[in-house]
Amino acid sequence: MTSPQTLGALSTAHQLLTQLPARIPERDVNRRLHPDIEPLGRLLGRSMYLETYWLRQVVTEDDEMTRCVRHLFAYDAPAPSERDERLPRLPNCRAFASPSDR
Repeated sequence: MTSPQTLGALSTAHQLLTQLPARIPERDVNRRLHPDIEPLGRLLGRSMYLETYWLRQVVTEDDEMTRCVRHLFAYDAPAPSERDERLPRLPNCRAFASPSDR
């Protein structure tokens, strides 16, 4: 069983992560600011994907939320040049990061 302190720390980390893009203009969220660095939207989306993958798909064997974005955020996702154009817009990332039934 997971301790309340661990769950609290994970919850805090999740909240801080979802607040990261709050001050960044939406036009920059899915744009590469440097060729070697993934767009912020990809990093946020990948973090949310991994969190959802482990907590819902692996633990509860429910892949409903991860199935629709696996092609963008899984380890075998396509090359950045193909993937970056298909990244979800920021409101979609926020909705995925904060589902009401989590």
